[in-house]
Amino acid sequence: MSDLGNAFTKIADSFAVMVGGYTVKEQKRYDQLLKIYDDEDFCKSVVRIESKIRRISWNEIRAFNAKLQEME
Repeated sequence: MSDLGNAFTKIADSFAVMVGGYTVKEQKRYDQLLKIYDDEDFCKSVVRIESKIRRISWNEIRAFNAKLQEME
């Protein structure tokens, strides 16, 4: 059953990423961050950057860095 559960999780995660959503792990991380920081865009950026399955553009990285400097 464990293999079937893992396969289902991978399929669900792939579908979530395909439609612009979050994997289960990413959603948990997003919820954690949202409790700490009251900034949805910042939390989304952190989750996207930490994710190993997403491609991040230079524009997103620059915007994230600008946000960090603004928060200091």
